[in-house]
Amino acid sequence: NAIAVENGRACIEKLKTVTPDVLVLDLMMPELDGFGVLKILRSDPLTMSLPVIIVTAKDLTREEKNQLNQYVVSVLYKSNLTSQNLLEEIGAYLRKIKSPLITEPISQKSVKKRILVVEDNKAAIVQIKMILEQEGYEVDTAPGGKQAEEYVKHTIPDGIILDLMMPDIDGFEVLENIRGTKRTAKIPVLILTAKDLTPDDFKKLSANNVQQLVQKGDVERDGLLLKVKIMMGEKQKPIQIVSKEPYILNLENFESKKKTQHGGLPRILVIEDNLDNLITMRAVLKDNYIIMEATDGEKGVKTTLRELPDLVLLDMALPGMDGYAAVKEIKADKQGKQIPVIALTAHAMKGDRDKIISAGCDDYLSKPIDPAKILKTIKKWLINT
Repeated sequence: NAIAVENGRACIEKLKTVTPDVLVLDLMMPELDGFGVLKILRSDPLTMSLPVIIVTAKDLTREEKNQLNQYVVSVLYKSNLTSQNLLEEIGAYLRKIKSPLITEPISQKSVKKRILVVEDNKAAIVQIKMILEQEGYEVDTAPGGKQAEEYVKHTIPDGIILDLMMPDIDGFEVLENIRGTKRTAKIPVLILTAKDLTPDDFKKLSANNVQQLVQKGDVERDGLLLKVKIMMGEKQKPIQIVSKEPYILNLENFESKKKTQHGGLPRILVIEDNLDNLITMRAVLKDNYIIMEATDGEKGVKTTLRELPDLVLLDMALPGMDGYAAVKEIKADKQGKQIPVIALTAHAMKGDRDKIISAGCDDYLSKPIDPAKILKTIKKWLINT
């Protein structure tokens, strides 16, 4: 069932009464263009995670492409677009979001439970919402602590997924306020955070009856679902694990990337366990390079030596085998030692660069990620190889 509107303002008005499965949006419209529509959608909790496919004739700048990569599931160009192409793209996306992660007879499905996701990162909201909705949960979102506190004044969810690091009121304060009222005191809460928690942090969480915690860099779709089910007190049934890889919105199938190798774009392997950083790297590199990904050191080494990419971006703080051990294995290989390895690290203490270079890395970049600096450094090493 398709609903059509003639401009951006009509689109915003229509979405106040209708929630589609996917929105197909033109960028070039009078008064309120597609970028303006996206800005409004992503600032409203009710439409923040609405999937959007862009169809445009506009010659996009790199900045515009990077902006769109944060907010949309696909960009199609009118110059080479047929109605069949568009239908196939919409159909493929709808099939993807409707495919079940856990196989379970329909008769065993229970009444939908409502989960509030409190998170200020738009990409993370889209990912989490999609995972939970595929499993049959009703999902509401709040982009900050204040909005979450307003939400629970009128709606009591069955569970809350709460980020600790938010700009207005942090997660600790939100949690204490929720536990401080009789109506919300017993809502189960799962903490989702990229923060390195201190012993005091753990004490605060424990005192507020938090048993489930997920580090953002460790998120797997099946792992997240398991934690949510435990939080909700649901009985565990045998599940079929579809993938052990972290679930990342818009992650293109690796096989499809291999088919585009003949296009001549350099291939870059990103070895990184943090989902937010992976998404950022994909947005920065997408139009210039073929991207492969690995989420720990051991997989990174195996992928490097098997695929022999043109360059490796290596996070040094990886689970299991860290970046120092990974680069030593890569450089110990006859073919691997020819591949430039650029270290990515949040540690910027004196002497870190020498330690990283001594381990075998060819260059060093500090986090947070600076897109211009990364592209400049990659270009330098690819020219030299």
